[in-house]
Amino acid sequence: KKMFYGVKTGLNRAFELTNLEAKKIQTKFPSSRELIKAVLGGEDIRRYYISPQIKFWIVIPNGWTRETMRQGDSSGPISEKEAWTWFSKKHSHLAEHLRQFESSCRTRDDQGEFWWELRPCDYYRYFELPKIIFPDIAKGPRFYLDLDGFYLANTAYCLGVADKYLLGVLNSRLLWFAISNISIPFGIRAGQYRFRLIYQYMKKIPIRVIDHTNVRDAAFYNQMIALVDRASDLNRTLNSTPLELSELQRVKRAIAATDSEIDNLVFKLYDITEKEREIVEGSRP
Repeated sequence: KKMFYGVKTGLNRAFELTNLEAKKIQTKFPSSRELIKAVLGGEDIRRYYISPQIKFWIVIPNGWTRETMRQGDSSGPISEKEAWTWFSKKHSHLAEHLRQFESSCRTRDDQGEFWWELRPCDYYRYFELPKIIFPDIAKGPRFYLDLDGFYLANTAYCLGVADKYLLGVLNSRLLWFAISNISIPFGIRAGQYRFRLIYQYMKKIPIRVIDHTNVRDAAFYNQMIALVDRASDLNRTLNSTPLELSELQRVKRAIAATDSEIDNLVFKLYDITEKEREIVEGSRP
């Protein structure tokens, strides 16, 4: 599966907008809407859910100014003065925000053709598609299926695939055991090791491929999809809806039971013996 890291701006504060600023610009200046993206950082991504602290960034890809000015014809030189004059006129509120960071933007490495553009990147389109997202560092499995086209900060990664089966496997106890034995511990927080989920480690994770022509495999696959749907719904309820104490306890029990069913299914998928299972379950988390 293709794995991508989040947007690298080289100066996040220059491109960040408050929720109020973003909504104001998107409402009053529709032509600037395409340049404002909802962004998640690694800290926002949890197991089967995301926190509501969504950020908004100005995302102007490398070469966008030239291509938009020339309406697709990028031939011929365009001076920075000419480009900025055009940008300031067409997207005045974005230009006003960015202008205050001009000197710092000019000295960063992660810039495009002009100082208000971001570094060259050929996979922005994947952010806008359904994908599995996860933080760059975690103490336990924190994989989430994003169907809303969030962009990611450079503290998060994504897999360019919307596979609920894969999501369930990655969030299982067995796969985290594998990750924690492949990745290198990155300090301790709250008594637990954190692990880096960068490409060089993630590419080594053994994913059990489903043979859809095999009756047993097909049954496992369908069961996993149903369990992941349930886990996602329960976590969404728990983290987005105020609940009475009795309902809160019920939902938490249901989440624990669903997680256990997913773990049991993954143990079966990988033909884990009872002795091997004891080793996995004796580890943290």
